[in-house]
Amino acid sequence: MAIWCEVIEQLRDFIRAAAIVKFVEGGALNPEDFNLAAEDGKTGAIFLIRDREVGESLLKNSGGQMVFFVENWVYSDDVDPLEGYRVLAAQEAAFKELLKNWVYERAAQDNSFDILDVSLEETIGDADSRRPYLGSRMSVTLQWSLI
Repeated sequence: MAIWCEVIEQLRDFIRAAAIVKFVEGGALNPEDFNLAAEDGKTGAIFLIRDREVGESLLKNSGGQMVFFVENWVYSDDVDPLEGYRVLAAQEAAFKELLKNWVYERAAQDNSFDILDVSLEETIGDADSRRPYLGSRMSVTLQWSLI
């Protein structure tokens, strides 16, 4: 299986197990197709979306970089628009912590590739945000090497 697909699948499963949001999916989806309103203390969705692979070595010392997007979506119909931003900021922070934990935990497991580095290139407000749906898009770069 391609590295980008393994990364998205493994990370999706890790975030689902942590249960920080109501929905975690691989792919570019419409947040309005999901009931993101708070229930049982959980809200929101995270979508993991493939972008590109860069500099993949096919011979000696195989490795490369992949870039993927992480969309964080929340629902807030609070009269104070900043409340939605607070909820979104908390979800983004929780995702960043989970991403670090996933990298550290998988390093102790038997895998087909190592993750050498992960960085967030940028986080932007998602252009499809319309109250009560608020979203952001993170661009994540992951460097990997075959074991």
